[in-house]
Amino acid sequence: MNIKPALQEIELNAVPNEKLEYNSTDKVVIFVDDVNECRWKITFITTIAMRMLSVDIGYNFNSKDFKMYYYKDSEGTMRFHNYIFEIDNSNWINALKKGVSKNMNIFYDLDKSKHYLVVFYDYELEIIANRIELEKYI
Repeated sequence: MNIKPALQEIELNAVPNEKLEYNSTDKVVIFVDDVNECRWKITFITTIAMRMLSVDIGYNFNSKDFKMYYYKDSEGTMRFHNYIFEIDNSNWINALKKGVSKNMNIFYDLDKSKHYLVVFYDYELEIIANRIELEKYI
């Protein structure tokens, strides 16, 4: 597993005031605030899977995978750079590939899909989708 920012254009606010929209299409849309209090619309295109976890039972943000995203602020307090992350070599995508027939894999195109992680104040949202669209929301 390798974790990297999927979008470096924005860093999420510690309390991003998120709003999640999902309907029966293949798109998931989230609205979030960044560290500069700007509002963004982030659309995950060709969403294949989605799950939400409490931050208490999700990823270990003290692990070596996330250490590079911590920094000290001007007062010496450790802070977390909260990007929208992409997880390379995803165990979740690999597990889905094992459970999907060849015909379904062509439809969902798991080989082109990416595993995204968005960390909100109280929970984590994980999405497997083909791509992301980013738009400043006014």
